[in-house]
Amino acid sequence: MNIVRTKTGELIHATQIKEDEVYFCPECGEEVKKKVSRNGVVFFSHMPKKHRQEETIAHQEGKHLILESLKSHGFHAELEPYVSSIEQIPDIVVTEGKRAWCIEYQCSVIPTEEIVERTRHLGEAGMSVDWVLGENYETQHKLTDTFSYLMKYHPQLGNFLIFFVNGEMIFHTQIKVKPRSQQMTFQVVRVPLLSFSWKKWRKMVEDSVPVKAHLKPVDTIEWTPRDTMLFKKLASPLTRAFLVKLYRCRQTLEDLPSSFLTFPIYTETFKVPNLVWKGHAWILLEQMAFSRDVEMMDFEKRVEEVWRPLMRPVPNPKSQMEACLWELLDELLADKKIKLGYPKSKMNRLQKKGDFGKILVSVEG
Repeated sequence: MNIVRTKTGELIHATQIKEDEVYFCPECGEEVKKKVSRNGVVFFSHMPKKHRQEETIAHQEGKHLILESLKSHGFHAELEPYVSSIEQIPDIVVTEGKRAWCIEYQCSVIPTEEIVERTRHLGEAGMSVDWVLGENYETQHKLTDTFSYLMKYHPQLGNFLIFFVNGEMIFHTQIKVKPRSQQMTFQVVRVPLLSFSWKKWRKMVEDSVPVKAHLKPVDTIEWTPRDTMLFKKLASPLTRAFLVKLYRCRQTLEDLPSSFLTFPIYTETFKVPNLVWKGHAWILLEQMAFSRDVEMMDFEKRVEEVWRPLMRPVPNPKSQMEACLWELLDELLADKKIKLGYPKSKMNRLQKKGDFGKILVSVEG
């Protein structure tokens, strides 16, 4: 950090410090200590064992490299300005006319909740946030809550994440979850910072949306009894809770629609296997359809209540759940497990209008 607080509460820059004074973090109030990077830049970090986000020299130098690169491309960029309205210090703030956006360069691995909270607070201050991750994240290849939250989707790049390591902007593109695990597959694109175009990058970010879940099953891999055994043996607490619910409903995994027993096991937006969130929705639909046809709006509202605790912290949970719900209905229609009150073409028109209340669903058999 370059901005610190004195004993009297005054905010000063690292270049203004006195050697015999004690300084404190403007955010948490903990005492900080002076450090000097290899290129002579003075900065402060939290005292060891007092703050899990202790700044490394690599982090500090990385921020300076990004800052200078932005300035060389004509951007009005400022390092670690103090945003008083939210009492937060973003790494870099870029101002374009009346609009401001910031870059958070995150090297150390921190809880996803902190990333979500910092993003929310900066949003409240009117600034969008672009997260660039460091080496500790770039070497991880397993889907995590942080990756699900920060992942974006672009029509040409698919799902992607952005990293900055050793002077290179690194893009993991076309990210997908492997069929049998939560490991990710992706393509790697490396661009030296000296050749990187921030204007093209901004256009790419503006044309992107939050993570897009891959929901289509992989037909080339068949679910076997061994997969059922492993599913039960490796079950997480949330999955075990679903298996108990299934048992209390006097059903087994084999009683569920066959389209549920497919790969990939996971998708990008749920922290439980696809079989679990689909199974919860199916049980709910069966219960609601026991004595009457189900009104789609009512089903959507209730299934969201069931699904919300099972979701990863994506930026747009409601639209993600809606996409998953319609994909689920398509599966059940193809499996002839449900029947709609209207032809599929009319249902699509009603769906586009958001007029879910007019769509009725009945369970077959």
